[in-house]
Amino acid sequence: MDLWEIESAFPRVPTNSNSAPNGAPSYAEMAKESEGQSCSLEQLPTPGRRGDFPSIKVPIEAHKRGLNRNRYNLVCRLDLQKILIVKARAQAIDFWKLKRFCRLIPVGKGYIRIFLGNEEDRNKIWSAGPWVIGKQLLRLSPWSPFFDPEMQKNSDAFVWVKFLGLGVKFWEVKTLMSLGRTLVPVPKKIMVDVDEGDFWQRVEHESTLKFCSHCKIIGYTLGNLWCLWQIGLQDPLLVTGSPQQITITYDGILISTIHGMVTTSARRVLWVDMANIAALYLLWLAIGDFNCIRNWDEWSGVKEAANLSANSMSNNCFDLAIVVALGIPIKARPLPHVQSCTWALPWFQEVMINMGAVAMGSPGIAGTGVVTRNHCGEVIGVLSHGVGIKTLFYSECEAVIGALFWVAQRSWKNIWIEANFQSTITSFARNQASWPHRARWNRIKNSFETLRFTHCWKEANFSVIQVAKRSRYLSADCKEYTLLEIGISLGNLGFTDNIVSIL
Repeated sequence: MDLWEIESAFPRVPTNSNSAPNGAPSYAEMAKESEGQSCSLEQLPTPGRRGDFPSIKVPIEAHKRGLNRNRYNLVCRLDLQKILIVKARAQAIDFWKLKRFCRLIPVGKGYIRIFLGNEEDRNKIWSAGPWVIGKQLLRLSPWSPFFDPEMQKNSDAFVWVKFLGLGVKFWEVKTLMSLGRTLVPVPKKIMVDVDEGDFWQRVEHESTLKFCSHCKIIGYTLGNLWCLWQIGLQDPLLVTGSPQQITITYDGILISTIHGMVTTSARRVLWVDMANIAALYLLWLAIGDFNCIRNWDEWSGVKEAANLSANSMSNNCFDLAIVVALGIPIKARPLPHVQSCTWALPWFQEVMINMGAVAMGSPGIAGTGVVTRNHCGEVIGVLSHGVGIKTLFYSECEAVIGALFWVAQRSWKNIWIEANFQSTITSFARNQASWPHRARWNRIKNSFETLRFTHCWKEANFSVIQVAKRSRYLSADCKEYTLLEIGISLGNLGFTDNIVSIL
């Protein structure tokens, strides 16, 4: 409630040089006009103490004047998020057409105090109606001297109900009121019994207000942020609170628990609150869920190359600027760059072996895949090998060793191995095989006339990745391979016929 609302509730007095710039008299002038004289300190009661707190006894005459001034007041409630108080005040005064002054003063939690000047106006508002302001039904209640919006507990509310398709013969007040007695709680349909028989009547109602199942009160729901502390500790002090954050101070430290909303527009309110708290320059602990993705590492479920588009940042510049202003550490995602690649064919009478490995975990169910091509780029064989429960590095080494033994059985002498796992390829190129594969590597490496290793990107090795994924469904040490006959001379390659076999 602003000061103008309080001051405008009193009768106006002639303006003078001490009046406010807008022509409205000050509170001191109106109080002086009402009393007729000023108040000295000698006339005021002496403060006392009650326990550790000061106490004061209000003068009886002043208390009676306050009660008399507000004896015609009423209290109503509106959802001020759906209608501005200025528009609500204008509509109410236009409906009521009162003889004396009327002020609508918000007092918190949607409650509005209707300040009236005489009993006739109060009776007119109370007895007439119903009053609909801004498509909201105005619910009135008498004003009491100790009215406190924080202590009000409403367990019921007005709700519009429709009886869909109700015949015109039932459009009588007594009939409708009889049907209304069945609406606690509001059902989807009711059974109506008449002399001609009975029938089901459909019932439809507007969206109901929020209801707290814990407090049994209408107007809000059970919050998702709570502040609990152990008995015996000093009570924390609430600094600020909203649906997205609660901030308390304990022993000189600010503690904020946060549950940010999903949408960016709703989170802006949270960022404004956080910026205001940061301006206090106190030791501050902020914990919770911001629902804000700040870097690539926070994405979950991005496993395959097809989901690389999920790397894009979903926050706007406004969110990121506030995160930086609050000093929250962030990790910038490197900008993507595009590189061109070309497919190189093997040398004449050389076999190119593309290989891949996958492992669902570390260790996990693993498998390898091999695709062989001739110097024309035509596929001449495919191999898939189930490795069992192994690590990814072990599977990569097994792919190299398994492919070399497989091609050695085909008497292929000129080999080019290409894969997307660079560390494994580099180890074999330097003759530094891992110790589980070292013995087999030393036995097979001298079986070829030429043997070279190169690395390629995963995007250029997609076919063997698919073969390796299929091999995960094979049991451990189970191999499936296919050899294809190509209509060209393969003499030195040692390829003879088509074989499709499962070992």
